[in-house]
Amino acid sequence: MGGTADFELNGNRFRLQNYYVKDWAENFMVVMRVDDAHAWYEHVRSIADSGEFDGVRIKRPETVDGSLVLHVIDPSGVLLIFVQ
Repeated sequence: MGGTADFELNGNRFRLQNYYVKDWAENFMVVMRVDDAHAWYEHVRSIADSGEFDGVRIKRPETVDGSLVLHVIDPSGVLLIFVQ
């Protein structure tokens, strides 16, 4: 579709569109269940270290309510939460 991109991870789908509103992006989060939060940390860290995307912020995985959780803020301000 013009101006949109569909993504799928572990049977979960979402669509991004080429439409940016700063207030929306900075007040939006996506939660994804993953098998290995540490592997996702290493993957995201390597992308951030490549310098291809400015402004990516990453916290090391931490245990929250019995789950291992990785928090990533993408360059547009969206909070990505990976939960193992």
